Amino acid sequence: MALATVILLGPPVARSMAHGLNQACRQRTAPASPWTCTAPGPDEALPPAGRIFLLGQDWRSADPHHAGLLQFWRARLQAQGRDYQVLYGTANQQWKQLREVLQFLEPDGDWSWLETPALDQPQAERPMLLRPAGCEQCGDPECERRLFDALRTQC
Repeated sequence: MALATVILLGPPVARSMAHGLNQACRQRTAPASPWTCTAPGPDEALPPAGRIFLLGQDWRSADPHHAGLLQFWRARLQAQGRDYQVLYGTANQQWKQLREVLQFLEPDGDWSWLETPALDQPQAERPMLLRPAGCEQCGDPECERRLFDALRTQC
């Protein structure tokens, strides 16, 4: 994989997503894979190289703190002359967009470890999974609500 470093910036869920991506990569590819994903905080230095993705705000959950972080990252990236791409929507939608961008940038790469068939189906057609892959790192309130409702109906 030529695209070795992905940098996620934004709300605290960026760290969880980076952890989930690294975990998925290590579980489904060679452990020595050079691919890595990082999510530095606002007070940390950015890696000198890597593809940068800013996790945009889902319009349904307008959080002023999140908006402030996005503004901070945009200003910092502009001041450093760094290119970046914004991923919008819920955490699941951002994961899917990230997968599509990576596949587009490096079509010959093996991105099969990023496949999430359940996320590609319309909500009504998805099978009810109590703990899909990467669930601990999701942070999506809608997903947490579905999980809680499913657990309640099983009791």
